[in-house]
Amino acid sequence: MICPYCRETIKTSYLKTTTICQACYLYLKQGGKINAIPDAGTIVTDEKGYIVCHICGQSYKKLGSHIANKHNMLVEDYKEQFNIPQKASLASKEHILKMRNYNNMYKDIVVYNNLLNKGRNTRFIAGQVPLRKHNKKSKCLYVSLASADTENTFAEEA
Repeated sequence: MICPYCRETIKTSYLKTTTICQACYLYLKQGGKINAIPDAGTIVTDEKGYIVCHICGQSYKKLGSHIANKHNMLVEDYKEQFNIPQKASLASKEHILKMRNYNNMYKDIVVYNNLLNKGRNTRFIAGQVPLRKHNKKSKCLYVSLASADTENTFAEEA
C-alpha cells in the first residue's frame, strides 16, 4: 500500500476508511494541512509562515528535521534535487527570529564559557562515537542469571 499524502510504502493503514501512514495521520490529526506541491527551485510558505515540503506538501517550522526523519534524505540532497540554493534556509522566519533572539540573549555567557574552555570537549574526534541523548544501545546490557540462593562465583574468578 502507498500513502496518498507522502507516497511512502506502508504495510498497515492507520485508518479503516482510507490508506494512510501513521506520520500523515498524526500530522492531520494535529491540525496540519496538506498543501500543493511547490515548483522546483522555489521555497513556499503556508498561511502560518511554515515552509512547505516539495515531496509531500506538509509544512513545518524546520523543514530540515522533517526531511531527515520522514524522507530519509540529507538537506543538501533535498536542495540539490529540487534546485534550491544551498545557502537558502529551510526554517520559517518565526523560528529564525526566535533563535536569533535566543543567541543574542545568551551570547555573552556562551562566548565567555567557550573562551574559558578553549573548545575543550566540544570538538568531534575522528573515530569516536558521538554521545547521543537517546541512544538505544545505552540500555542495560548485563542481566544477572544467578538466583538469590546460589553462591557468587564471579568474586572467586576475579
